[in-house]
Amino acid sequence: MPAINYHLFKRSNGFWYILYTLDGKVRWKSTKATSKIETLQKLQEFQPKAANKQEQKSLATFTQDFLSFAYATYARATCDIYLCIHQTFLDKIS
Repeated sequence: MPAINYHLFKRSNGFWYILYTLDGKVRWKSTKATSKIETLQKLQEFQPKAANKQEQKSLATFTQDFLSFAYATYARATCDIYLCIHQTFLDKIS
């Protein structure tokens, strides 16, 4: 696991925040503390939560799932349009 750099800063609302980078994104987390001593204590206990990564699906699986949802939700003509657009997309990328 790569090392994570933490930065502390105090906002104008009086609360201290932890600034860190996780998965390439800058994130803020409030310490809910107004004194620096409390903030440093909370920083020692702080463990960032990893972002929930969604499982990757193949295009065929996604298409099947989406069309099942679409036919149950939308009018048949709308689903036919989606199917036509999908087929055109497949023709363009292959």
